[in-house]
Amino acid sequence: MAWLVVLLGALCILTLVRYRKLVPLVFLVLVLHYLGNRVILRLQPLPRTGTPIGLYVNFGLFLLMLLGLALSLWRRADSRPSPGGRAGNS
Repeated sequence: MAWLVVLLGALCILTLVRYRKLVPLVFLVLVLHYLGNRVILRLQPLPRTGTPIGLYVNFGLFLLMLLGLALSLWRRADSRPSPGGRAGNS
């Protein structure tokens, strides 16, 4: 399980550095990873005492992932290419 977290972290860094257009896909992978973990923990619960604080931290990070996914899919009006196909044509 720890190797998966390391691999996902490396994938995120590689995406930010080299493949900027894949950022929405990486956010989607992270959201699906979190939801998959939640499903597995529902099907095979772990015995616990009390409520761990990590639950709230992970949920906050999940909300930030959803926000990042929404912002990465949102297109700004100024990011569209010019009608000539090249920036700076006059």
